[in-house]
Order: sequence, then structure tokens, then C-alpha cells
Amino acid sequence: MENFVPPNPDVAALVKYAESPVSYSSGSVQVSVPIYSLSSKNLSTNVSISYHGSSIRTRQEASSVGLGWSLQAGGVISRTVLGLPDEHPQGYQNKYGLFNTNDAASMLSAVNAGHDLQPDIYHYSFQGYSGKFFEKDNMNGNNNEKIKLDDNELKIIHNGPDSWTIIDPNGNKFVFEEIETGYYGVGGGGNASCTTAWLLSEVYSPNNILEFTYEYADQAVSHQLHHFAGTKFKVTNDQCPTMCGSTNGTGVCCEDINDNFDVINGTTNYKKLTDIIGAKKAIKFTYTNRETLEINGAVKLDKVQLMNSAGSEICHHELSYGYFGPSYQKLKLNQIQKIGASESEAPYIFDYTTDDVLDKATGSFDHWGYPNQNNASGLFPPSTVNELEQMFNGDQCFGFPARDPDSYSSQGMLEKVTFPTGGYEEFEWENHDYSSIVDPSQMVSSEYVNKMKTLTASNGQTDITHPFPIAPEYPIVKLELTSESTTPCDFGIPCRATVNIYKENELISTHQIIDTNSPDPDEQIIYINVAPESTFPHSSYKVELVLDNSNPTHEVDAVLTYHEMDPTSTVMKLTAGGCRIKSIST
Repeated sequence: MENFVPPNPDVAALVKYAESPVSYSSGSVQVSVPIYSLSSKNLSTNVSISYHGSSIRTRQEASSVGLGWSLQAGGVISRTVLGLPDEHPQGYQNKYGLFNTNDAASMLSAVNAGHDLQPDIYHYSFQGYSGKFFEKDNMNGNNNEKIKLDDNELKIIHNGPDSWTIIDPNGNKFVFEEIETGYYGVGGGGNASCTTAWLLSEVYSPNNILEFTYEYADQAVSHQLHHFAGTKFKVTNDQCPTMCGSTNGTGVCCEDINDNFDVINGTTNYKKLTDIIGAKKAIKFTYTNRETLEINGAVKLDKVQLMNSAGSEICHHELSYGYFGPSYQKLKLNQIQKIGASESEAPYIFDYTTDDVLDKATGSFDHWGYPNQNNASGLFPPSTVNELEQMFNGDQCFGFPARDPDSYSSQGMLEKVTFPTGGYEEFEWENHDYSSIVDPSQMVSSEYVNKMKTLTASNGQTDITHPFPIAPEYPIVKLELTSESTTPCDFGIPCRATVNIYKENELISTHQIIDTNSPDPDEQIIYINVAPESTFPHSSYKVELVLDNSNPTHEVDAVLTYHEMDPTSTVMKLTAGGCRIKSIST
């Protein structure tokens, strides 16, 4: 995370179509407002403003046409830098062959030497194509082979540091030679730079005729990228000589938790598309500065003009904006209207689920990065709180209740589009959910309910439950013990109670509470993982409460709280991050 370079928000909005293709099957929708199209004898290029309906992350920046919207014009190859840039002397392409990914010592040596262990990811989006790829290392004869992560039949050529060419199945060539660079540093540290995007600059037909040219203007912006970055590890004795140098005799020779809120202070050279030039017509884009603190120097697209060959306007589209609150942070597209030479059309009007969205500096986001109602100060559960307690109270698959998703994930989503004709579309959103197959013989599984087993014993008695199941997805149980006596036990021996937990009639856990004979009851809460090695989905459990000494005044209550599958339910649903479309009405 230290050297993560954020892309231009306009580029990020475009490549979202490569990362998360729009599909009703995944619950995402696309709203597209057509602007203009330029055509030649062999090719055409289209301009539109599109909304990608697949949730807004807390730290997501707004593009020049608003939060969730993208300007579909031209094209881009964008790079997500993971660790160091691939071409860096210590980067993936130059160091991959020097370490063995199957050998921990080799990997550790590579990390200590500062080698980059993973390739950068490239995304492309242009002329209806979107996808992603990475380059193999240039060692062992690989010669920077492109590994495509999609099914598009495209030929991708890396001409050099500042140039790419993509050839489509029809032989059309798309040249990307306008570059964006990012300057970054963490916590006030030293700066470095690399290319983060290559923008479409020229399009050639198969007979090598230049059909369209794309022109850009420089846009220098400065911003703070808020993010959490952290590591947490424990090193055991057999790894001490390598990792820590010594052992303290406890089996864990060193432990480290680095869980900090960091800020990347960055200056980035963005490019803004100003003109698309064809043989007979051109499209011109006009921007003004945003009235926002989101990114210093950021702009918004105010006007798109269709021009004739003499440079005179034929017609234009105007875009109107507001801002999502509460801190005037993120650009909100309100309407788009076509203005003709003699008359104007009614506008497209856009309404959203909320007027406010969470500030990007907040810690309120779930495991997937989408907004939630909790404000956590780090990535890990607080170290002062029993981790099993955190897991019991939260999502046990992830173990941090402050990161659980909720209905806030639909904040700022597009809710209604009113068309120039007067018609409209309304969108209703709901949380994603997920399920798992509990038993291989079943195709569905059940919802979970909280259950309790209560045992009571006194005067040396024993109490035991009947067998019961515990959901394997929720192996953490909560045991509450209360012990009370008004007189000491015989011979001055403390009154004790033991709780035994059995799985398939095998004792797996034992816990005791010692009565202090104080005026107030003695209480104890214990969180237990009852299935650390279990893969069998329907284990049977029993709980036994045993009082050791005979004392008429000694009474103990034991309450075990756990999760059980709800037999009345047919489908298990657990809430996941982000939202999906629930219904569309017109």
C-alpha cells in the first residue's frame, strides 16, 4: 500500500467498466446519455456520459462529470501500480526471476532486498472494448509477454515507455501516446514518479489512414489520498533466527502490529480531453474549476460542442452540477441539456438516494471499501479486546464488526432519471448478499439464529444439555458463568464449578469458575472456538456443568450463546459489501 499510485478519477471511472462489467446478473446497471458521434468512411467514434451503477466506495473520487459518472470519449490504458512500477530497477520485470515463490526464505530475502513481488495491472477502455492484462517479466526469454485477463481478440503492442498500440479484429489501429504521470509519497516521505495512464491519441483504419485525432490539455492537481495501511504478525520459535534474531521462550519471539491511518500527499499531472477531430467535424470539450476541496485543481466538464469544418458551432450540450454534502466534497451531476442553434431540448435530470455521502477521510467503510455506519480507526480489531469476542459480535468470516456492511452502501446512488421526453426510470437498490453450501448434499443452506443453552446446578450437582448443532460458519461461542454462595465450602476449599464442552462425545474444552464467597456473585465471560479443526458440517455438541463440592448455598448458572441454522429457512443470506439493483420502474 505504501507505493500505491491513484489514477486520474476520469480514468478510474472509465476502467471501472473493465474491472466490473455492467450486467443485470451482477446487479449493476448502466445509464448512458448519448452526446455526439463522428463518422468517417471506415470508422465512427461516439461520445456519451455514462453512469456505472455498482456502488460508490467511501474513498472514491468524482470524475469531471460527477460521482459515479464517466465521460465515454476517446480511450485509455491505465496502470495500477502494485508496489514499484514494473520498469523500476527493483521492479517486477527486472527482479521476478531472482526469487522462488515456493520458498519462504527466498521470498523473505527478496522482500528485505526491496524487490517488487507482483506485476502492475493494466486496464484498457476504448471504442466499446474494456479489459485488463499484465506484462510478464523480461527475464528468461519472456520479453514482456502480455497476459490478457479477458476474452477480447485484441493485439496489444508496447511500443516503448510512452506508447502503446492496440489492433482490433478488423485491423483498426488505436494509438495511445498521451501520458499521465503521478508523483507520490507517504507520510511526508520522498517523492517518486511514474506513468499511470496512456490516453488515446490517434485512430487509423486498416489501410493506415488517420481517421480521428484526440487532443488534450495538461491539468496539474494536488490531493491527499486517505487510506489505512497495516500489518499484523506473530513469529514462532522456528522462524526466530531469520525474522527476529532471538526467542523469548514463550513460543512467540516477536509480534508486530502496524495499523495506521496514513495520507498520501500527491501531485499528479492529469490530462483533460479538449478536442476530437475528424475529417469534416470536430467535438470540443470545455471545463471550469470545481468549487470543492476534494482535489485541488480538479475541473468539471461544462460544455460539449459539435463543430463544423469551418470551426463554427452546430449545437452543444450543457452539464449542470451540485455537490454531495455534508462537507462540499464530491461533484454531483444534476442535468444534461442539448442546446440547438434555434431551439433547445428539455434536459435529462438526475436524482440520487441521498444528498450526502461520507467524507473520504472517514474510517466508515466495510471490508470491501463501501460506506457503512461505523467509524473504525484501523484495519484490525482493537488489540485490547479479546479477538474471539470481536469475532463473536461481528462477521466471524472476517472478525471485525466495525467493518460489517450495512444499508449505507447505497449512499449517493442514482435513484431517478427523467428523460427529455418526460418519461423516467427509478432505481431501487439493496445490499449484496452471499451464501454457502453447508452440506455437500444440499444445494442451499439456512439462515442463522442466535440460540442459548442454560444450565443450573447447586450443592454439588451436575447438569448436562441434550445434543445440539452449532453452525460451522460461526464456530465462536460465548460462555457466561455466574457463581454465588453465602457460606464457604467445606474444609476451606474454594467452591468450584467446571464447564465441559463435548463435540461428538469428545471433550474439547474445559473452563472453571472459583467462587470467592463474596457478597456479590462471581461472574466470568469466555469466548471459545469450538471447531478449530472441524470440516464436518453437522457436529453434535453437549455442555456439562459440574459442581465439585457439596455446599447447599453454592449455585452456578452457565449460559452458552451460539449460532444455529434456522430450520424454517431455505436460503442463507449474509450481507456483503456494496449494493445491487433491486427493481427498475418506469
